[in-house]
Amino acid sequence: NGEVLAWAEDTGGRRIHTLRIKNLETGEVLPDAVPGVLEDLEWANDNRTLFYIRQDPVTLQSGPVYRHVLGTSAEADVKVFEEADKTLFVGLERSASERYIIITIGGFDTNETRTIDAAKPTSAVRVALARRAKVRHSADHLNGRWVIRTNEDAPNFRLVSAPESAPDDRKRWRTLVPG
Repeated sequence: NGEVLAWAEDTGGRRIHTLRIKNLETGEVLPDAVPGVLEDLEWANDNRTLFYIRQDPVTLQSGPVYRHVLGTSAEADVKVFEEADKTLFVGLERSASERYIIITIGGFDTNETRTIDAAKPTSAVRVALARRAKVRHSADHLNGRWVIRTNEDAPNFRLVSAPESAPDDRKRWRTLVPG
């Protein structure tokens, strides 16, 4: 809503960040502080819930995704997703429609896309596009549909559209740009 700003602050230069939040109307830096996070931060629609990724303390790579509510301690934050395969990287982004918080999971030759309803930040994480061996994709939601860039059946990638309710149903994909 433009009233608060969240950022990941690295004061040591080693890409070890602390989540900080500032009230832009008063200039006050809020006491909410979460150490050991990555740069990916996404607000839910309630303007009080923030999703972030904790950093693995050993590898400094992506760890679990957490949900923080303004005014609560970091100890009260809820883990919403953790990737078991530590060779894959986890990222956070907001869909173009602003309807979803998107959790991306990816590696050299596979991807997975999971979502959280941005209007219901305590809702369960759901799989939008499941991982498949040797299939890479990126997906975004806009205008009531999913737009997916994938190398499935297209070594040089193709662009497809999928219904909002069934992004993983290949029978319902419609080609936008062929491979």
